[in-house]
Amino acid sequence: MTLDPKRRVEEQPQAPRPSNVGSVKSMPSPQRHPEDGRTDRLSQKIIILTGANSPLGIGLASAHQYAYHGAHALYLCDLESTHLATHAHTLTAQYPNVEVHIRQFDAADEAAVREVVQHALERYGRLDVFLANAGTVGGGSRVFAEVGAEEFMRTLRINVLR
Repeated sequence: MTLDPKRRVEEQPQAPRPSNVGSVKSMPSPQRHPEDGRTDRLSQKIIILTGANSPLGIGLASAHQYAYHGAHALYLCDLESTHLATHAHTLTAQYPNVEVHIRQFDAADEAAVREVVQHALERYGRLDVFLANAGTVGGGSRVFAEVGAEEFMRTLRINVLR
């Protein structure tokens, strides 16, 4: 094993990227263990999730868990909208009793956050959960050692200081 992080990354086998990125067929389904039981602990809850665009992220996994456990409405929100409609379609197909809304906005924009919260309050009369999951990892597919100081500070400003 080499000590050079760039070479280690280059030597790792890369999985082929599916040609249908952004479609329902390209989205992996969250894994469930046989002992997982559906409960009603989130029955009728109104939930807003930021950072919900990633096909493999915490936001999407949380949305599936909320729907699985009986949420009434989910707001999937993100700055990027590449996968939001696909996520909404998948959730609606798997959980037809869940109302899924998608919103594209910057979670650091207070007015935009206020608008989605206001929509939930006007439509449902309450908001039960706000999962502030938006953030960035910066650096793209590069190893951490290649991320410069300016990009690292930008990541900190987005994730910590906003």
